[in-house]
Order: sequence, then structure tokens, then C-alpha cells
Amino acid sequence: MLLLDSNIVGNLDLYFNNINYSKEHDDRSLLVHDLLTFTAKSKWDFNYNFYLLESLLNNGPNDFIKSSLDSLININRVLMLNNDQFLESGSVTICDETFRFYCEKYNSNSVEEISLSILKQKLNSWPTAKSMGLAMKISYICLIEMFLIHKTSKKSVPKKMEEFLNFIDEKIRNKMGVEEILAIHYFFNKFNSFFKIELNSSFMKCSSNLKATSRDLYFIRMIEDFFGSSLPTVAKYCYICTFEHSIKELFDILKPSLIKVENNRVSLSIRNFDFKYLENEKNIDTVIDYYINKKRFGNRKPLTESEIELLVCESESRLKNILKS
Repeated sequence: MLLLDSNIVGNLDLYFNNINYSKEHDDRSLLVHDLLTFTAKSKWDFNYNFYLLESLLNNGPNDFIKSSLDSLININRVLMLNNDQFLESGSVTICDETFRFYCEKYNSNSVEEISLSILKQKLNSWPTAKSMGLAMKISYICLIEMFLIHKTSKKSVPKKMEEFLNFIDEKIRNKMGVEEILAIHYFFNKFNSFFKIELNSSFMKCSSNLKATSRDLYFIRMIEDFFGSSLPTVAKYCYICTFEHSIKELFDILKPSLIKVENNRVSLSIRNFDFKYLENEKNIDTVIDYYINKKRFGNRKPLTESEIELLVCESESRLKNILKS
């Protein structure tokens, strides 16, 4: 299954709407054609949740349906693609059987009605934009702490990790599994340039980069929700289809899988859908196993909105002071 981001969906829109006949459009059309050929041959599905989540965060609930409808119609045309006819002639036509399935599922009579029904369901079932924002702020606080510990401490990796987990236990009062795995990599200098910030960077640059990372981490965290609360016993592969190098690196670290789009061509990198273990990194595996399974404080009250805002102010103040010193 391929999770499409907004850049890839933009190319799909160009492909279907044919609004531009420039060389750039030709290249993008070739990219989309390659992608459709790959999915038609492999019988893989596209998934629109990643794109719709981006759209909800970017446009807010009031403009979500209006801003997403046309693109979702194009995505659904791909989901209902007659694969055999596309491979034979390159024409994009809808498979009648698949179309009837979606019509019945969403009690609709057209691709437009199906798409509108999906958007309304997502708007009602997904977290509100406010709760998403608060979740990203908690992640942002953790990332600031991660950066400060790594850049200002000469402790060993286990000691840095202990300090980071104590911060999460005492201040966040919740397990932050994605950030914990990311911290292990960061403390091991496996992606030291990932944040692209150092102690001589400006506060604005640091804050902007860490906020962008917290947003990417939220997208990754939502992937589990896309496929239900528990993963199936049979291996299920999930791939992100994107141009964004930063989120590619995050996905690579956290071990979902990637469809890499390089030089307007599609390449496939298969990895198991697994957030817990990292291949061929025995020393990191040992640390991860220890800290992921370590018993932590439970039954803590979740942070209130005012507590989150206060923690953001405190963390940013510490970050400013360190950058000035």
C-alpha cells in the first residue's frame, strides 16, 4: 500500500487535469505514468490518508472538504483503475466491479459522491486540528530536550537516554515511543545532521526545524491508526510516496517502508513495517530493547493544554539561553 503525500497528489492532479503542457508537466506525467504502471502490475493500492491528514492540518476543518475534494476524486479514479486496460493502452478508465464496490460501501452513485462521503467521514472521525496541534507541541518539547541533551552533555549514550526518559516521565507523563527511538539514533550520531541545527544556529532556525520534525513525526504516528489499533499477524507493507527528503529519512529510521522518487523516476525500497527494531545495528538494538521494555511510571494524569503551553515556553527559553551562550 502506498501512502501518497501532497506533492505526489499534486502530480496526479496535473496528470488528470492536463492544465500544463510544459516540459515540467511532461516529466511529471511520466512520473505518474511510471507509478500507475508499477501499481497496476503489482496490484498494489494507493492510500489517501497521508495526503488528507496534511490537507486537514494545512487548511483547517472549515476548508478541508473544499480544498481536498478535487484531488481525492483523482485519487479515487486511480483506486478504481482498470489495471488491464491501463497496461494495454495507457488509458485511465474505471473498473466497473471496483466502482460498484465503492458505491455500495459509501452509499453513493458517482466518484464525486464517494469522495465527498470519505471526506465527511474523516472530518468526523479524525482528531480535531486543535488536538493535533497539541500533540505536535508535546513532540516539539521532546525534540528540544533531545537536542539540548545531545549538544550540551558529554555523557554516554545510555546516560543521555536515561536523562531523556526521566524528562519524559516527569514532564510529559506519557510514553513517547517514536521520540524515544529517534533519540537513540540521535545520541548514537546516526543522523547527526538530520535536524540541520547546531549550537551556533539561530533560535528561529532551530525552532522552525524542530517544529517541522514534530509535524512529520505526527504523520508517522498516525500510520498505525490508518491500519487499525493492532497490526495483522501476516506481514503488511506500508510505503510512503514522497519527494520530501526529511520525512524520507524519518521513515527510514523508524522503519516503515519507502517508495523513493528520485529524478522523476520511481524506485522501490522494501522494509518490514516495524517501529521497534533496527536491522544490523546490534548495539542500538540492545539499547532499544532495554528502554522500550523498561517499566515506567503509569496512571499519570495527561497534560492539560495550559501545562503544554507552559512547557513550550520553558523549553524554548532554555533553548534560547543555550544558543546565546
